[in-house]
Amino acid sequence: MSSVPDDAIISLVVFDMDDTLLGLNSVKLAYEVRPHTVEAILELWNIRNVLVALWSAGTEAYVSNMVDVVLLPAIHVKNPFFFFSRILTYEDTTNGFKDLNKICEVYDVPKERVVLIDDSIEQCNLNIMNGFRAIIVPPFQPESNLIDDRALVGLREKILA
Repeated sequence: MSSVPDDAIISLVVFDMDDTLLGLNSVKLAYEVRPHTVEAILELWNIRNVLVALWSAGTEAYVSNMVDVVLLPAIHVKNPFFFFSRILTYEDTTNGFKDLNKICEVYDVPKERVVLIDDSIEQCNLNIMNGFRAIIVPPFQPESNLIDDRALVGLREKILA
């Protein structure tokens, strides 16, 4: 018999937005969505009791614009909350630091069940030192399309490990 209640959150996965899910193509001067973003998020959504959040250190207006203009059209949905349980912005940071303690309070989730997916080694290391899990992915650079970017492939296994 499982010791986890049926309605307990097994994992809360927090995706960084800039340079993790979205990247600026410096040739086209336009933002693009990282390959395999939709698949990675859908794969996590299909796991019972896993929540997915989006976090950017940008302002609320910037994040709202990026989600509405870039992310949603690329993933073919109109409502961001179809994919994300919560969208966090600079206003949710502590001096620009993605303090996952705040999101633990919102969802009443213990630290060991929160996973940050970020391209920033500094953000990941700070959160790891504070008892959280983090998966570092290389920064997304859309203009370097020489190889298939597979940084988000296989996240489910890493998160549930």
